[in-house]
Parts: sequence; structure tokens; C-alpha cells
Amino acid sequence: MMADGQFNEAQTSRILASVSYMDKLLIDVDQIMAASDSQALPKYMNPLTPGQVRTIKDYIKRLRSQMVHVLHDVGIALPPPRFDSTHSIRVFLQFIEVSIESLAPERLGGYGEPPERLLPLLTGGLQEMKGIVRQMDAYLVQQPEADLSARLSRISETASPARLLKEISAVIDRYGFVEFRAPLSRLAEKIENPVYEIAFFGRVSAGKSSLLNRIAGISLLPTGVTPVTAVPTRIRNRPEPGLLVSSAGGQLIRYDLDRLAEFVTEEGNPGNEKRLTRVIAELPLALLPNEVVLVDTPGLGSLALQGAAETLAYLPNCDLGVVLVDASSNLQTDDIAVLDALRVASASVLLVLSKADLVEEHELERLLDYTRAKVSEELGTTVSVKALSSRPEQSCLLKRWIDEDIVPRIANAKALARESSERKATVLARSLIHALEIVAKTATADHAVATDDDLKKAETRLRDSATLVEAASSECYRITLRIRERAETAIEMLADRAISHWQMDDSGMALDETWMQSALNFIAQQGADELVSLILPTAEKLSRALEEASRVTPGNRDDPVALTDLVREMPVPDASVCSLILRKPRLFAISKLLARRSVKTTVGSYCGAMIASFFNTYGRGLELWFQKVLNSMEKEFNASAEIYRAQMQRISSIEQMAPSLGKDLQQDISRLKEFL
Repeated sequence: MMADGQFNEAQTSRILASVSYMDKLLIDVDQIMAASDSQALPKYMNPLTPGQVRTIKDYIKRLRSQMVHVLHDVGIALPPPRFDSTHSIRVFLQFIEVSIESLAPERLGGYGEPPERLLPLLTGGLQEMKGIVRQMDAYLVQQPEADLSARLSRISETASPARLLKEISAVIDRYGFVEFRAPLSRLAEKIENPVYEIAFFGRVSAGKSSLLNRIAGISLLPTGVTPVTAVPTRIRNRPEPGLLVSSAGGQLIRYDLDRLAEFVTEEGNPGNEKRLTRVIAELPLALLPNEVVLVDTPGLGSLALQGAAETLAYLPNCDLGVVLVDASSNLQTDDIAVLDALRVASASVLLVLSKADLVEEHELERLLDYTRAKVSEELGTTVSVKALSSRPEQSCLLKRWIDEDIVPRIANAKALARESSERKATVLARSLIHALEIVAKTATADHAVATDDDLKKAETRLRDSATLVEAASSECYRITLRIRERAETAIEMLADRAISHWQMDDSGMALDETWMQSALNFIAQQGADELVSLILPTAEKLSRALEEASRVTPGNRDDPVALTDLVREMPVPDASVCSLILRKPRLFAISKLLARRSVKTTVGSYCGAMIASFFNTYGRGLELWFQKVLNSMEKEFNASAEIYRAQMQRISSIEQMAPSLGKDLQQDISRLKEFL
């Protein structure tokens, strides 16, 4: 020892190294016992009884405690942890996913020709495992405030389904029903953070950002006559200004509010190249309550088709959609399409004529009446239409609009949200009760819930279906690539359509820019229809697989999953690209072939670059759209399929249970039923 009675640095290092090694050996002992109980590939035979296992774990705990005690007595401080456990676990999950990928059928060819009949089963099974790994990873990257236990503890007991959710959580933890954690977590988040999202839609320069700046009371959002907003931007009422930004990694990072333009503008984040998933601006909002979130969406129209794809993908998430139309212009195709999409998504809709200060007062009422009639004619429904202006001298219009159109809907939305939460909690409880009843029935071998053959067929179909989204995604990429490269073909089709038109119309009237726009939109829509014809059957096959699984595990859902409902809000082509007027060539009377060549050359010379840009932009917009749709479809399918798989595995694995466990099961079932 040193003179001061302490171990020197080398001695301390040696002692800590030995104690650390002993701790590692104890971890290995723990892992041996865990590996012995592995239901997948047990590494060790385990002659130990459950009582012996518990006793050994108690000894391990006692030995670790003594190690710490000895170090403390000799004056050696415990070293701090060196690694983030979350990061380390996520690294191992990535290795697991790499191992799963290495088992793909195409990787097995070097070991001999694999049996064809087993490949779908292997591919589907690997896809299922990959889905579980990704669910684990998503659970690990969520913020601490998103932890389910912490979230449930924060929910007030006065919240209608709060006690039921806590009982559901306890049962899930007790029996390891992890497949129910995701729907429970989503429901708890909705109850803990009830929000009413009011989203503002409109064409580029319709005045969305200016109006929101007026509501916020400060110049918060960037404005301009060209596309400015790149991603949907949420604004919520909080006492302290700030900016929360989330990327594909899932982490929310806080910034100063004055950095907003770096993330939400086309200049700072062109085409959302930073891959942001959420941008939230927080600041005091005197006009609106805390639970209301305002959303500024990217502008619609051909100038901003990439941003429009982000807008259309977000659209189903809003509770109230406010569609802005410049009062100095007319209703456009995009405006009607958004109104219709909001109606289909069961969101409330308001139509606002922005920049009302640009219209003479005596003309404004006539314009409002015309707009109401036009919307009613196009959609067959009545929509509230009001005129607003972001100018300070007309703030009375804004205040009256909020009081008359926004506040009543907020109050009604709260009641609807409560009813929705209660209904979803009840459905979840019924599914959990059914899972418990399956465990009780199969474990006591009272009677079969479904035949083994039915279970095998349903499970195989789920497994086969798990690969459908990936296959559809690959084909969708090929379709959108063809659309993006379709300019040359489109010019040839325009020439053919023009010649056919003049053959049927002897007058030889010139074809104006409206004709060309309509023709280009039709050609672009053909490609979009090809996408839908691929995605819809995929959604139908996935839905049928879930329905079959539901039949052999009855009671899981009140309503079947309709994945086809997710195939909506496709970007609408708007080929406002060329003002060329096509005139009938003089060569038409001599040779239709030469006339066609002349038209093709004319269109290519005057409009070729613009047409190429239009198809490239529209193809990219469709690419973003189908990615959103297929991701949502895969997420919904996996969430439901995981519950069904777990249920079917419980039905298949008939094991005798201890009498005490059977009693506990019945008590848990009874407690849950008391809430229904």
C-alpha cells in the first residue's frame, strides 16, 4: 500500500479488472440458465427446477452486492458505465437483421438448389422476423416520455378509459402479450396528448403561411410566390418558444425557433432532402387553446409537386382541413381534389377565400355565393365558405371566423375523441380477453378452438402475404421510373391524338393549350392508374389474409381491416407546362405520316423540355405517394398479423398449466370483463 493507506493506480486497476471479470462470469451463468429455457434453440440441458433457478439467481444477486460492498470498504470507487445500452442493443438488432437477410433464398444458391415449395414459407417467415426486429428497434428509439408505463402513470384516473388501460397493461406484462403493446401505446398517447389538428391546404401562394402568421401574431412562417414550405409544419400553443425537429431516426431535437426556415423551406430543405418526419414550432398562441395544433402544408399544383406529395400523404391525419383559395383567382382542379379527399378521409372541411382585401366589397358576397354553388355542383355536398384576409385592418374577419367556425368544432371534437378512445379501449380489452381465454382453453385441453389444419393454412397465408408489399414496392418503382422517362413517348402520343382529331374534324381547327394540357394529363394519369391497379390487389390480398386469420381466432377485432381504404389521395397531374397552339400542318392533305412527324417536331422543339420536367416531377410525386401508402399498409398489416400469429401459436401449443395459473387467468378475465 501507499503511505496514505490507499491502493495505488496499478493495484486499483488490477482489482477492478478481476471484479469486472467475475461480474462477466456471473452474467454468463445467468445467460446459461436463460439459454436452457430458450424455446427456439436451447443450448444447454436444464436439470434445474424453477425453485433452484430462483435460488441461484438470489445467490448471484447476493455475490454482486458483496463485490460492491468490498470495493467500497477498500476505498475503490465503482467505474461509471461506458456504453449506452440502448445503442448497443440497437447495434445487435442490426446484426440480427443482417443475419435474417443472409437467409434469403437467393443467398442459399451457393449451397445447392433450394426446394421450390419451401421458398415462400422461408421468405414469409424471414419477413415476419424482420418485422419483429424493426418493432423492437422502433420501441427503443422512442423518447422517454413515450414509454408506455410512464405514459399510463401520467394519465389522470378521471380520464374515461384510464383504469381500463392500466389493467390491460398489467395483463400484457403478466403474460408477455407484447403484440398488444403497440395498439395500447397508440391509444395511451391519444388520451394523454389529446390534440385537434387544423391543417391549411392550398395552391402555391394561396396565402396559407400568411394567414397562419396572422393567427400566431408574429412573422413565423416564410412566405413567397414560389414553393416555400417543403414539409408539413405543426404550430402549437406553448408558453416558451422553441422548435422540435424529428428525422427518420426518430429522435426529437430541440432548436431555437428562429431556425425554422432551415428545415421547412424549399431553400433550406429542398424536396425534404433532410428526411424530416416532424417539425413542431412552439410559441404562445393567444387565439387558440393548448390542445389545438395548426399545420402549414406544402403548396399544391404543378410548381410544387414534390411538396404536394408530402401534403397529400399527411392529409388523412388532420381533424379539420381548411382549404385556401386566392379570392382573386378561380377554383382549380387541385382545390376540388383536396376538398374531396378530405371528405373521403372523414375530416371536417372549411373553404376560405384568402386575400379578400384584393376584391371589391360589393363583389365579395357574389364571389362567395358562386364558390359555394361551384363546390356543391362538383362534390354534391355543402361546404362552409368564408372570406378572410391576413391584413391587420381586417382582423375582425379572422376573429369572427375563429369564433364561429373553429371554436365550436374544437368543442365537438373533444367529445368525439373521448368516445373514440372509449370504443378503442373496449375493442382492445375484448381482444385481450380472447387471448386469455385461448390460453386457458388450450392449456387445459378442454376443447380445440380451431383445427390444426385451419390454423396452419391461416398462418401460411399470413406468411406468404408478408412478402407482397416488398414485391409491390419493387414493381411500383419500375412504373414510376417509366413515368419519369415518358416525355418522348408522350410527345409521340400527342402527335397521334392530334392527327386522329383532325381526321375526324374536317374544320381543321387549331388545338389550343387546353387541349394539350388535357392530353398530357390523360397520358400521365394512365401511368398513375397502372400504380393503383398494382397496389389495390395487393391491399385486397393482405386484407383477405387478415380476414382468414380472424376467422380461426374469433373475437380479435370488431371490424375487419380494410387496407384498400389506405389507397387514396393520389397526386393529380396538372400539366400547365406549355402554351403552344397546334395548327393543322399543310402536309396533312398529302401524307398523314409526314404531318405526324411535323407535329412531333413542333411539340418537341417548343415544349419538349417542359414536358420532360412535368413527367419527371409527376413521377417523383407518385413515387413519394406510393411509398407512403405501402408503408402505411405494411404497418397496419403487421400490427394486426402479429396479434393473429401470437394467438394461433397459443392455440397450437397445448400445454398443461398449474392450477394457480388457471385461477389467475380466470380472475384477470373477470376483471377485464367488469369494464365492458
